[in-house]
Amino acid sequence: MLKVHLHHLAILGGLLACACSAENTANASRTATDTATTSTMATASTGTTKSDVPNDTLARADHFKFWRANAHSGPPLGMTVFLKGQFDKQPWKATVDQIQYVGNPADKKNEGIPDLKLHYVVYTIKTESQTPPPVLVTNQFVTRERWQLHDPKWLLVPADVQQVDMPGIPPKGNHYVCYAATAPTPVTQQVSVVDAFDQNKPEVLQSLEARYFCVPVEKTRPNHDTERIVDAETHLAVYAIENRKHRIPARSNDQFGPRNLDVDHSEFLAVPSLKHID
Repeated sequence: MLKVHLHHLAILGGLLACACSAENTANASRTATDTATTSTMATASTGTTKSDVPNDTLARADHFKFWRANAHSGPPLGMTVFLKGQFDKQPWKATVDQIQYVGNPADKKNEGIPDLKLHYVVYTIKTESQTPPPVLVTNQFVTRERWQLHDPKWLLVPADVQQVDMPGIPPKGNHYVCYAATAPTPVTQQVSVVDAFDQNKPEVLQSLEARYFCVPVEKTRPNHDTERIVDAETHLAVYAIENRKHRIPARSNDQFGPRNLDVDHSEFLAVPSLKHID
């Protein structure tokens, strides 16, 4: 009799083990399905896919349209600063010269503008040759495209820019050094872009050609603490675009002081990008 009971218990134990295994398998299957569904819903809610945006860093970053701007008050700045980016072992000296462009956050293809406050004033710089290595550029237009970089030409400084009101305190953001750059082929996608100077009329771009590549840098100026990099991942690939002419008065304020500007025409679109060293 004892052997019969033991035999029945063994059979019952086996059935329970099978039931648990089946339940575990079902739970795992449901979890995988829920995860996939959540991922799909998240992708749908942002309107992007992995092929559209390489990672969340670029999805959160703004585009900028650069407009030719002339400061009609004050001489060139002529200030010496020290700059250090991811290409540099030591800080290097540059002379910040004069304002050449102003950069507005831009809405590309109705994707929105994450940060309406951050603008850039583009200063030309003078320095000894600082040619960095080639980089592989990834953004919404290209994936690991090899760009050849040349001498540094610009310093991008965070600014507040207004057309009517007086500009306020400059917002916090990266400083960038922009190197002259060449890429294998132009981008031949139709892209609509609109910013504050476009007067609600989107500019439709037919072709974009690489001109500069901008790298986050630390900046040290006389009698000030070093300004650190805020976002080390987001770089800017700057493409030449068809000009849109406007005669717009504007005011800017950056850490070098306020300026009155005459804005003339658009010249470049800065696209958030990632880089790898070639």
